[in-house]
Amino acid sequence: MSKLPPAKRAKPAAENVPQDPPVAAATAPAQPSALPAADTCCSYAIVVSVATRAVWPSVVATLVQKYSTRGVTVFACDTWDDAGLARAEDHLRALRPRHTAFIVHWSECTGTFVAAVHCMTRRLDPSHGYNDTLWGIVTGATEADAQAMVAVERPLDIRHVASGSVEGVQLDRFVSGVSNSDCRQADGVGHCVLAL
Repeated sequence: MSKLPPAKRAKPAAENVPQDPPVAAATAPAQPSALPAADTCCSYAIVVSVATRAVWPSVVATLVQKYSTRGVTVFACDTWDDAGLARAEDHLRALRPRHTAFIVHWSECTGTFVAAVHCMTRRLDPSHGYNDTLWGIVTGATEADAQAMVAVERPLDIRHVASGSVEGVQLDRFVSGVSNSDCRQADGVGHCVLAL
């Protein structure tokens, strides 16, 4: 596995290219009422760090080509620190994309990063607390792994699920899964439901 080179200090760049819905490693559902109207938003946004784009260029290029008929916008973030995430949030708030793919090198894809992106996607429209874009994180052990994920033409088929969201998940729709919600408590511990 190649290591991600240190991020180059560059200003974030946005470029307009053509777009479609993301194939992603992790997704969060959006409330239908929270989604912006189709005529007021771009259809597909790709957010990637400058460092990841340098080592995984084919992943970005494949997504751009795959969704080219929908108006893709690519935003290159200099880093995933608080300032970089704030710039990405401002960019997404202005675009109001229906779908967003975060292309993230495995070395950058930490639990802290995932939590920050989850919170960010709920703040794009401050009038409510729901997700404002259908989003996912594209990552892998190698560029080839991430490339294989985005190159797939068939729909994503999720059969096993683990959910820690407040909304929970309908476990009867999956082969197996676990759902945990801290909003429902049993004996002072978060409520957990297993389906096998």
